[in-house]
Amino acid sequence: MGALTQNFSDSGANPPQQGGGGIAEVLEGKKEFFVAFYGESGYKRAMETAIAIATDPKFDRCSPISIAEAIMASVRIGLDIELGEAWLVPYKETVQFQIGRKGFQRLLYNSAAGWLIDAEPVYDTDSFEYQITEQGKKITFTPNFFDREEDSTEWIFGHMKAIYLSATDKSGRKIHKVVTKKQIEKLRLNSPNQIYASKWAKPDVKERIAKKLPVEIWQKWYGEMAITKAIKLFAKQLPIGDRVINKAIKLDDLAEVGEQEEFIAEAQTIEPTPLPQQNPKTPASINDIKAQAAILGAEVSGPVEKHGKFWVKATTSEHTDTQLLQKLGFVFISHKNVWVMEVTHLI
Repeated sequence: MGALTQNFSDSGANPPQQGGGGIAEVLEGKKEFFVAFYGESGYKRAMETAIAIATDPKFDRCSPISIAEAIMASVRIGLDIELGEAWLVPYKETVQFQIGRKGFQRLLYNSAAGWLIDAEPVYDTDSFEYQITEQGKKITFTPNFFDREEDSTEWIFGHMKAIYLSATDKSGRKIHKVVTKKQIEKLRLNSPNQIYASKWAKPDVKERIAKKLPVEIWQKWYGEMAITKAIKLFAKQLPIGDRVINKAIKLDDLAEVGEQEEFIAEAQTIEPTPLPQQNPKTPASINDIKAQAAILGAEVSGPVEKHGKFWVKATTSEHTDTQLLQKLGFVFISHKNVWVMEVTHLI
């Protein structure tokens, strides 16, 4: 994340202030890129979220760049932080973007198959039986609501046995799954903010971490977090084939190990290598560009209009020949495999 700070220094401007107050400054500095890829509405939604959390003290020690990165991640997959579809989770001096239960349910429902997800916690006070026979699966679940103490997170953590999930698509097909607490705890204990105490952590937090007990967001919302992670595990097994959901799962996987995709920090513009004059295959249309980029292993989307100009975006992979992609006229703008190119022929 040093690239953006260096850019502020080189220009003689002051780096953005720490905490929520500097988020809007970061977003404004990269507005051209954001609008090109996410439109004016996406940029506006990001700015509204930035303003809404600007005075939240829990972000005071967090890098505004990491906060802006997390906000843009929500814009990229179309989730609303203020509606609880995604969360901004402070971790040391950064913020992690995590998808919430509502977010996964919305993405799955909006997929082509229209998966409707139901998730129920199973406690040791309930009656639950799951059988697999030659005739199929037989599930008997009788929740004991009278003996549950779901207003206590400590009770939820101590008595949860599993999460029972069912998914129904538009055709009426149903799929069931049980995610055990052991599976959920394995995911939780892979998260850095559950196994490493920050230098500002209070003694009781450090003690809980030493005992492998939930802290931070997991301590406050263990039931919701458990259901969220169970739904994500379920989503990985459902026949979906949806790029947005796959991207969402990838972003959440990164958050679980304390990382996130950088949309801002490494953004840069470099001059593309001019097309050789003798090259007879210089693209003359959008279709030509897409066809030639596909041969090189890149996927092209667009065009989108920005200030009277039209741009296409190429997403690369480890198999893409980026040197030839650059010779086609694409400009590298992010270390996370995003390239753009101005086009004049829209046929």
